[in-house]
Amino acid sequence: MKTYLLFLIFLLSFVVNAQNERHYFEFNIHDTSENRSFKAGQISILNNLIFDFDKASIRPNSDSVLIELAIFLKNQPHLVIEIGNHSDCRGSEHYSTNLPEKRAYAVLNRLIELGISEERLRAKGYGESQPYRHQNKLLTPEYINQFKDDKPKFEQLHQLNRRTEIKIILDDYQPEAIKENTKDNIDTFKVGDVFKMDEVRFELGRKYIQLDYDTSIVNLANYLRKFPHLVVEIGCHSDCRLSDASSTNLSAARAKEIKKRLFELGIDEDRIFAHGYRKSQPTTYQNQLLSCEYISQFKDDRPRQEQLHHLNRRTEVKILRTDYKPIQIQKISINDFDSTWSCQLYNIYFDLGSCVIRNKSEPQLEEIADLMTDNPSWVLQVEYHYTGRQNPRSSIPIAQRRADTIVAHLVQYGVQKDRLIPKGFHEETVMTEVIDLIPTCFGETENNHNCSWLELTVLSKEYVDPKKIKTIKKREEKDETEIKID
Repeated sequence: MKTYLLFLIFLLSFVVNAQNERHYFEFNIHDTSENRSFKAGQISILNNLIFDFDKASIRPNSDSVLIELAIFLKNQPHLVIEIGNHSDCRGSEHYSTNLPEKRAYAVLNRLIELGISEERLRAKGYGESQPYRHQNKLLTPEYINQFKDDKPKFEQLHQLNRRTEIKIILDDYQPEAIKENTKDNIDTFKVGDVFKMDEVRFELGRKYIQLDYDTSIVNLANYLRKFPHLVVEIGCHSDCRLSDASSTNLSAARAKEIKKRLFELGIDEDRIFAHGYRKSQPTTYQNQLLSCEYISQFKDDRPRQEQLHHLNRRTEVKILRTDYKPIQIQKISINDFDSTWSCQLYNIYFDLGSCVIRNKSEPQLEEIADLMTDNPSWVLQVEYHYTGRQNPRSSIPIAQRRADTIVAHLVQYGVQKDRLIPKGFHEETVMTEVIDLIPTCFGETENNHNCSWLELTVLSKEYVDPKKIKTIKKREEKDETEIKID
């Protein structure tokens, strides 16, 4: 019985030691072999990563270590890591708690600068809570204090405890951004779905996209080609450090820049809407809303505060429609007009927020001009209808100017100006059956749509060209003169 108890004690101590054993260098960031597999729980130490004394700033000569780590993470896009900073046992609470956390976030922010998504990074300051295991000895304060008289070894053991570790916490990461292997069927998309784009970075304080981040936009363009029925909104968000006016202008300009780049990559501009959200929609991180008030709590922890601001500066893709159809010219004839002699056209497009007609609308305008040529006695009211969340005071003038622009184009195609009467309208709501017909109509509810369409109404079928009237009058006068002479 005694022998059995001794065996159990030995077995228990073996299990405890096995659990306490920390296997460092379980993976190597320099390992580039294709067959190398990396598993959650594996740990590596960042050797030669040195911080300034009593600070969280990384020394310039240590930056090469983080560059190598960034390259490793880019080559292993399925990994999520935790950056853990450890201290020795000789410091105050500042050293053992606050400073390690700041240093961990300093490493995290530098990796973000090097192009690693913040979604793949965690940071934690462990202080002195997890001593290093060296030569099968746990470097606790009690163990190290045995070597007080051996100063070199005493310092060496403390230095081993002061370290920055990289721990793999996920080995099957897939970003929130749209990936080709996450949605394989158009039916799996829903209007209102929001996806975070692969990171897009801009020049500081400007709208221009950094060249290193163009791949993110190329990936989105490829995805939109795969699903040609999607209409999306590009939403850019800013952090809370800019003024309302600055954040509004900058976020809107950046969203438009991404839209412009997608158009250059061959995506139909009618499938892309751009919106700047300013700082009005802070993100949630680890179940915490990153409001300005929350982030301001970390004003004394600059690395952590900068990371939270970076999380709020993001680009998102929102699904607006899943039933987009490419523009097709509507062939119109007398048979298309209803009993009130009205006809709706849904393929007249303008640049966003302007009165400039897009080139793709020209064939449809030619169709209208041909109709007027075939029916020379018609007088048309050209009605541009707009439905949206804007106040009628602002939307009606825009609708009127767009109707004027359409008339000007029809005149260029040879239609007499006095046969065209432009008028702009604002509609409070749009009928569901109309929503289904309008390619530019999007929203989540019937009363929450932005729509526009053109309606042609025949006001008269008795138009006579004034030039013809003058010609007839001249002939009549000539005939009367000849009769008098006779």
